[in-house]
Amino acid sequence: MKYASLKYSLKVWLTSVVISPALFVMVLALEGKMDLSEMFHEGLLGFSFYFLMVAFSFIFSFVTWLAFLSVILVVKIYCKRHHFVKWLIFFSGMSLTAMSFLLVLGPHEIFHDEFGILMCANCACIGWGVWYYRLELKATEPKGASEQYC
Repeated sequence: MKYASLKYSLKVWLTSVVISPALFVMVLALEGKMDLSEMFHEGLLGFSFYFLMVAFSFIFSFVTWLAFLSVILVVKIYCKRHHFVKWLIFFSGMSLTAMSFLLVLGPHEIFHDEFGILMCANCACIGWGVWYYRLELKATEPKGASEQYC
């Protein structure tokens, strides 16, 4: 339980790092902007785009992961109502992800280019991971309403 928040945040973050580029490639293929059959035909060379996306996602989202871990730690400490914890982490994680894209690329690139698709894929993976993975919470005794923060 000592490293529960760290393990939880790593699972959510790394899931997003690996799956969001795949979602991005699939959406581009559905829009006709990328040919998946060509990727499969070329083998490892064809998948280099995906691996490059994973590497960039890992590098550029590292600071966001640290902020996400901090949010999880703070929420677990100050929010005593367990049913709010996941919701707070969910909205915080998706907001941190969207803000990272907006800070790095700016709103013009996000909403007028394929980066918006990548941002949505990352937000979807973060949101899914928050609910899919189990976050260990301490069992607390019920306190008075004035002592609860969330």
